[in-house]
Amino acid sequence: MWLPAASTTSRRCAAAMGADVATGVRVRVAANFGRCLDELQAFETERGSPEAFERLLDELFDSLVPMLERFPKIGPDLLAREPGSSQGAVLRIRLAGRVSSGATVRQLMSRDHVIVYLESPGDVTLLAIRHHRQLSFDLGGFWDV
Repeated sequence: MWLPAASTTSRRCAAAMGADVATGVRVRVAANFGRCLDELQAFETERGSPEAFERLLDELFDSLVPMLERFPKIGPDLLAREPGSSQGAVLRIRLAGRVSSGATVRQLMSRDHVIVYLESPGDVTLLAIRHHRQLSFDLGGFWDV
């Protein structure tokens, strides 16, 4: 699980990851989500706004995690959406094959970020997060002359 090193934020993150008393839903973080946070931190630093990453952590652990604990089905089911391309259809089939019975892959939008999570009875697992300005693939090499 990704947590910033020995800071107030890390203590708040650790406290935020418990189960909600009313619903019993526990929010967990997948290793990929931690890698995404590392990429987001680098992305915001490159943009010259490292404070944006701190704001994201505040929003994530003060608002979004508690909301997912209370309302785990708040995001739309990604597998219920019709893909817009043949590549998307292939990826949807592959993803559906990895999701256990009773679980759904959902998407949640925050201010500038898209969060993908797995919702299953009693659990929410944060899978990925991206800034809306991040590309989902690397085109850097295409632009080098």
